[in-house]
Amino acid sequence: MQLNLHKLKGEYSILKLDSLPDVRAIDGFFALTRTDDEISLVCLNSEADKLNPYARENDYQVLRVAGQLDFSLVGILARMTGALAGAGIPVCDAGKSLAKYTIDGEV
Repeated sequence: MQLNLHKLKGEYSILKLDSLPDVRAIDGFFALTRTDDEISLVCLNSEADKLNPYARENDYQVLRVAGQLDFSLVGILARMTGALAGAGIPVCDAGKSLAKYTIDGEV
């Protein structure tokens, strides 16, 4: 299976937050994750300026795999991240059920 990647417009930040933000106020693509010990948000740099994170990394690019990925597919993320790692590009994954986004340090 060939993967077609599309780079989203803009530069993105990865934030660590103390509380859940009001996502209705966030423009553009964002990915919000909450675990037992962390709340993380990926959003446009300009949107990150509106929030109050306790940790922030800036200037990431977001890649989207074109089309829908079936739940039965195996190794897609490994193929994609392996190729990026081979090029020396750091990766942070932000997925959802019907599409896959990857946040890359240097594309």
